Amino acid sequence: MPQKGRGHGHRHVDEALQHRTLCKKLRGHYQYYAVRFNYRALKRTYLETVRAWKYWLGRRSNVSTFSWVQFQRFLVRFPLPEPVILHKW
Repeated sequence: MPQKGRGHGHRHVDEALQHRTLCKKLRGHYQYYAVRFNYRALKRTYLETVRAWKYWLGRRSNVSTFSWVQFQRFLVRFPLPEPVILHKW
């Protein structure tokens, strides 16, 4: 379950701004934690971020939910950076 305490204050912000902010945060996280043998944890962080972003985008309206098919098309337009191991030590 995505963290319910985070993201709710920003769910009505433009998608492009949300995308830029999430990309900056993920890149910073990867730069700090991207050491050898830590790829699984980075991938889990990426997947949880994707899931939480879908959750909060789906809560923007009472009219309909944001399906995974719609969200996959959305991610083609606004892709999040995948984890990469940066430090080999």
